[in-house]
Formats: sequence, structure tokens, C-alpha cells
Amino acid sequence: MFVVAIAVAAIMAPAAMGVQIGPLIAGAGVVGVAVGFVAQTFVRDVIAGMFYLMDAFRVGEYIQSGNYMGMVEGFSIHSSGRGTTVARSRPCHSEPELTIGVAYDSDLGLACELIKQIGSSWPRTPNLRR
Repeated sequence: MFVVAIAVAAIMAPAAMGVQIGPLIAGAGVVGVAVGFVAQTFVRDVIAGMFYLMDAFRVGEYIQSGNYMGMVEGFSIHSSGRGTTVARSRPCHSEPELTIGVAYDSDLGLACELIKQIGSSWPRTPNLRR
């Protein structure tokens, strides 16, 4: 109540001295609406992020979100709360991730061709897919 009384007194004092407070109140309303939109986005991000953090996906899984697809390297509440649809791939349906070391002075085109040849020569078994 004390804060409300001080706020009303701060607004009424200039009005008593002849200053028009209408534009000040209108400006405060515009600022309040802007703060409301920011707060709405923030709350939506926090709520969606909490659901993602609970069990939507984990670091290391392959997902597709909008036009982007790949392995999750990390995420936070804010980065995951944009309301986009996320499709999680099952480990048996995702492509394996291989780390292949190539020397700095190597021919990258030749290295890519060799990797493709090796990948195409793998047997097509249910446990080993290319």
C-alpha cells in the first residue's frame, strides 16, 4: 500500500502544479505493453525449455527441427523454446557418426571418394547399415 500511495503521489504532484500527465501515463502504458510481450516470450521459452530438458531429447541424439537436422551438441532453455517441432531419430535408424582423421596436406576430394567407396562396400545387414 505504501508503494502504491507513493506512486499516486508522484503522479498527482506534477498534475497539481499544472503539468499535463496524460502523455506520461500513455507512454507508461506503451512501455507496459512492450514489457508484457517480452515477458510472454520469456515465459513461453522457459516452459517449453523445461519440457525439453525433462525428456524431449538428449545430447548425442539425432534430431530434426524445422530445416535443421543433426546431432544435439548442447541446448539450454532459451535455445530450445522457440515452439518448433522436433523429431527425434531412433538410434537404429540414424546414420553412424564416424570421426576420420585426415592429414592437413591431404587431397580432400580423394579422401571423400575413398570414404564413399569404403562405405558402399560395407555389407547390408540389419545391424550394420550405411
